[in-house]
Formats: sequence, structure tokens, C-alpha cells
Amino acid sequence: MPTAQQISLLSQLWNSSLPQAISKNPFLQSSLVSLAVWRLPAERDHVPELTTGPFPHLSFPRLRSFLLDVTLPVSRLENFLGQSTFPCLQDATLWLSTIIDSVEPIPAEVTSPYSLHMPRLRSLELRVDLSWSVLRILDLFSRTSTEKLIIKVEKDSSKVDDSQVIMFNHHLCNILSCFRPPMKLDLYLPTYTYLHLFLDSLNFDSVNNLRISIRDESILHGLLDHKENEPEITNLSSPNLAELDVTCMNLAVAIDLISKFQPSALRTLSIQSTMTGEQLVPIHTDHLGTLLPSLHSINFHLDYKEIPHIRNLSGLAPNVEILAINTTHGAYRLDRDPNALQDGCLSFTRLCSSLMPGDEGIPFPYLNDFEGQLPVLYSGEARHSDVQNVDGAADELSGHIRCMLVDLLKSREGAGGVLLQIMDLSVRLDHYLEPRGTLFIAEFKIVATRE
Repeated sequence: MPTAQQISLLSQLWNSSLPQAISKNPFLQSSLVSLAVWRLPAERDHVPELTTGPFPHLSFPRLRSFLLDVTLPVSRLENFLGQSTFPCLQDATLWLSTIIDSVEPIPAEVTSPYSLHMPRLRSLELRVDLSWSVLRILDLFSRTSTEKLIIKVEKDSSKVDDSQVIMFNHHLCNILSCFRPPMKLDLYLPTYTYLHLFLDSLNFDSVNNLRISIRDESILHGLLDHKENEPEITNLSSPNLAELDVTCMNLAVAIDLISKFQPSALRTLSIQSTMTGEQLVPIHTDHLGTLLPSLHSINFHLDYKEIPHIRNLSGLAPNVEILAINTTHGAYRLDRDPNALQDGCLSFTRLCSSLMPGDEGIPFPYLNDFEGQLPVLYSGEARHSDVQNVDGAADELSGHIRCMLVDLLKSREGAGGVLLQIMDLSVRLDHYLEPRGTLFIAEFKIVATRE
């Protein structure tokens, strides 16, 4: 029995010469466990196929993973995938782009005539630049069963003529509806148009873990910011969804997207905002009621300006017990904020205010595990010059933050909340973001008191 080999092939292009070469080496074909074909950034131009003869039928009995980075159209890529056997394949990755500045004609057949010979995959990643050629490859993989499916649409479908967009989207919907629902699904989409197409077409019945990232900068207040001629995203059935991870322009858009699901079993929610200095968008959640009654934990990655909105989530998910927050994303803008210049611990001021008991009760009353990383400014000696005593500045900030957190915990306890204590609190200088030594990152961990 030959020793298993692992090989990574760096090639200028994908063409039939590669599988032809592999077919002539039985030892390589039988012992290959990993195959990667990718191009350097400067090698993105399409090179026509030179070989037109019969395509070999290949078998890769030990191949567990492959990565193919291909510029389409390459008709023989379909031949290779459809006429090869991969009995042990676990992970497949395809990066599919299309010739730059080209608009493809509508093909005679959008669906692929081939079927893949591979078992249920552990993961399938399709990083695509949507075009007619890519649709055929998507169709080929839509009939493959996979535990985790990752689809990344790199950009809007500029490779489709404007007059063909409606027809293209119709075919895309049909292909997406053929994908067998995975356990884990990751979607990275450029615009609202594709968000609607993918959410409206994919089957979520068996999806347990869902991640959605939308990069549409025109959607700032909510999903209703979409163009008038585009349909709305309606209630989406997701009976087995337990984990949801959403990345949007801001917290308001994220909550609006979350509200479109009917997640009866959702336990874990992650929200990431890509807000970069825009005006704070108001959030209205009263009409949503108790949207997430079974939610157990929330993980926030927000801009520090969005911290006050955390209070709004309490009404949607009143039974949350675990809360994590990270607002270091926009830390470099902190010293440009007049409010932060007056209150160096502005992030903690807002955080404590958002979790203080009020007329509506205690926000997240069952909270028993709370941690975070927040940026703070040192406003002591010569704020606008280098801090000479960094350790002293960190200790001063730590003492002030501890007092604020203690006041918060006492107020929540007095209102009948869970008894909490500070397990850990540290303040460190952020050398990367602020070399002058005025910006610090404070980390804390708060847990329930053991009685």
C-alpha cells in the first residue's frame, strides 16, 4: 500500500492538462489526500482551453479535500467534477470568478447535465462572482448533501446584462431551491436583492446554525430601505434554528432582519455591526413583542455609539442569561467624540445606563454571566500628549470603572435581579490604535454570586 501523500498545486490556470497529468500517474491518483489549485492575484486573466480530446474518468479513493480557484467560462471544469469519483471527500471549496468586463450570453442550458460522485460532505464553500457560467456549477453542487454550506457572493452580478437580470434571478432561485438543507449555513451577500433571493429560495427546515452577512450600504434604517420595485422579505420558517449570527450595517438593520425569522428554538444570537461613524439610527422594537423567548445568550460586536440600544433587546429576549459585548471595532474614533473627551469612560457610562433598572423593570433580569471589551480614554495628565505613567493611568481607569460596575450591580440587586459579582477587570493600553498612550481597552467578567 503506497504511503498517502499530500500535494498542493499552484497553477496559473485551471485547464484539462492538470487532470490529464494526474490520470497518467496511478500512484499520485490513488494516494492523493489534498488537492489545491489556485492563482496568484496577478493571474486572473482567462486562458482558453488548449486540449479538446476525451476527458479522463478519474477516481480519487483517498482524496479528503480540494480547493479549486477558477476563472470561468471553463466548460471542462464541469467535465472534471462530473466524471470524477470522490468516495472519501469531506471538504470542497470552489472560488469561481468570471472574465473581467465581460457580459455572457444566455446559455442554451442553465442546468448542468452532470451529477457529482461524492458522499455527504462535511463542508462545501462556494465563493462566487455570479454569472451564467457560475450558475451551471451552482446547479451541479445543488444536488450534493453537505453538513455545512458556505456561499459567498463576491459582488453584484455585473456579468449579466441588465435585460437578463429578471431571467437570471429566476434561474438562481430555482437552483437555490434544489440545495439540500444543511445543518450549518453561511451566507455572505452584497445587496438586498440577493439577500431576498437567497432567503426566499433556500430551505431552512434542517438548518441549526445560520450566519448572514449583508454589505449593502444603502440599507441603513431597516430592510424597508430597499428599492420600491423589490419584494419584501416575509416571515421565514426556521423550526430547528438554534444559533443565528447576523452582520449588518448597524444594529437597527440587524434587529429588523432577525425579526423576519420565526425561530422557535433559537438559543444563541450573535450580532455584528459594521457601522463606521454614521449617525446613530433609532431602533423601534415595541411592535415586535417578545420575539425571542427561548434565547439564552447574546454576543454583541457593536460600535460604542450603539451601546444604549442594548436595552431595546431586553424586551425581545427577556430570558437571556449570558451577555457578551465588544465595542473595540470603532475605538479609534473615540478621541474624536466630544462626549468621550469629557467622559473618558463614556462606553461604560452608556453600558451601565442601558442595564440599570427602570420603570419597565430590570433589563435582562436573569442575566448571570456578563463579559465585555470596551474602549476608554485616559483623561488625566496632559490628555493630548503622551501619558508618562501608563500603569498609573490604567489603575486610575480601572478604579473608576469598578465603581461604576459596582453601582450597577447594587442597583440590579436592589430591584430584585440576580446577585452578581465582578470576577475579573483589567485595563490595558492599546498600542496599535493609539500610540500616544491615551486609548485603553477595558475587559471585564461578571458572574452570578454563589450562595
